[in-house]
Amino acid sequence: MARLTAIQALRAFAAIAVLLAHAIGDITARAGIELVPRIAAGAAGVDLFFVISGFIMVYSSQQLVGRPGAGRMFLARRLARIVPLYWLVTLVYLLMQMAQGKWQVLQPDWILASLLFLPFPGVTGAGLSPIYGIGWTLNFEMMFYLVFAIALSSCRLGPGRIVAIVLLVAVAIAGIVPLPPVLRYWSHEIVLDFVFGIAIASAFLSGRHLPRAAGAALVAAGAAGLATSTALGFMAGLPDQATIAPRSLAWGLPMALIVAGVVLTPSSVPNTPSAVGHAVSRLGDASYSIYLLHPLVIVAMRPALPAAVAALGPVAGALLHLALVLALVLAASLASFAAFERPMATLLLGRRDESRS
Repeated sequence: MARLTAIQALRAFAAIAVLLAHAIGDITARAGIELVPRIAAGAAGVDLFFVISGFIMVYSSQQLVGRPGAGRMFLARRLARIVPLYWLVTLVYLLMQMAQGKWQVLQPDWILASLLFLPFPGVTGAGLSPIYGIGWTLNFEMMFYLVFAIALSSCRLGPGRIVAIVLLVAVAIAGIVPLPPVLRYWSHEIVLDFVFGIAIASAFLSGRHLPRAAGAALVAAGAAGLATSTALGFMAGLPDQATIAPRSLAWGLPMALIVAGVVLTPSSVPNTPSAVGHAVSRLGDASYSIYLLHPLVIVAMRPALPAAVAALGPVAGALLHLALVLALVLAASLASFAAFERPMATLLLGRRDESRS
């Protein structure tokens, strides 16, 4: 279905946006060369991931609703999809840190919490983040999956509405009642991004669709919202860091408008696959690897930046460095998906249809 194929493109876009934000930001921090002003707004790709996750979990769980063991099957699929690569990347990162003499990361409680997707105050000063910092988003994803699995197990109706209510109530309570740090963390308003995705999936599954003009207007409104929040200086870091506005409104809602405009609009794209469409679909498949692997590549490539700048000058050298980082991340991620992600999901579940869910 063309509209769901577009989700693959959005996944690829989200991952590459985060990659570019981090890569260009690293160049600025290390060489003082600002290739793109306010590039940190590319971190809004995380919000796009969360909206897509809310959509996909509702859509992909339809056949499980009402089945015995539905929650267990759903959670097994998610664990098989998420855990192996994340644990492997965390191990590689630990080894890299130790190779640099940063032995302080060897805290058993922090390592265990990181591997179990539990927010924990480590030694980085970055709040309740895991050892491999970018994994903070997976702490939210796993919480969402667990709530979703419980909803699947406890009711015979679609779980999306129940999950949305739980998340909305959690955010409301966190706004008025002091909660323990971990519960307060998981009740951050960023979880409303999942609710946006759930709402879009409900509309999609009910057969609602928009005229192409309306869909285009939603996409334009979402893009305008992102541009406006960026122009006004909105930047979001980790969930336990203060922002000038709610992230779910500044970044989450615009991303939700874009997703809604894409998936609720009948596509005029022909069903015949093209080379470009195939390439985008493959990048969408590899989006999880892109997200997890890119910080390792950025760190590994840092020694090459001064040489590129010295040889070509500040801007040209920085652009060459960025191009090399991008190419290496995409190549490594495509290889990771084909040689590790998909085979591991098949091995753990005995299924070949889990790689896209």
